[in-house]
Amino acid sequence: MRLLKKTIEYKGFIYLQEYRNENYAIYSQWLNNDLIAYELIKILPNRADNRFGINAGEFEFYPTEKMWGDSGWTFKTFAEAQKSLLVHIPELANLLYGKHELTTFSPK
Repeated sequence: MRLLKKTIEYKGFIYLQEYRNENYAIYSQWLNNDLIAYELIKILPNRADNRFGINAGEFEFYPTEKMWGDSGWTFKTFAEAQKSLLVHIPELANLLYGKHELTTFSPK
C-alpha cells in the first residue's frame, strides 16, 4: 500500500506530517512560510481498482473537504490537535500520562 506523503502540497498550502500512527496523523499547515494551523486526520485507505484501464493499487488518502468534521479536524495549536487525538484513541492517553512517554508525540 502506498502511504500518505510526509509533505503534501495542495492549493498553495504545504502540509508537513508532525505525528502519525496506524490510523491518524497530525499535519501542520503552512502558507508562504507562515504556520496557519494543525490538521488531525483519520488516514483513509483506498482499495486497489482499475481506473480508465490503469491499476491504481492500494493507497492512503487525506480526507476530502466533504469529509471534514468526520475524518478531519483543524486546530490552532499542536496541543489542541493532540488533545483531540486522545479522544479518538483513549488508550494513547494511558501511555502519555502513565509511566511511559511517547517521544514521537511532539511537534518537530
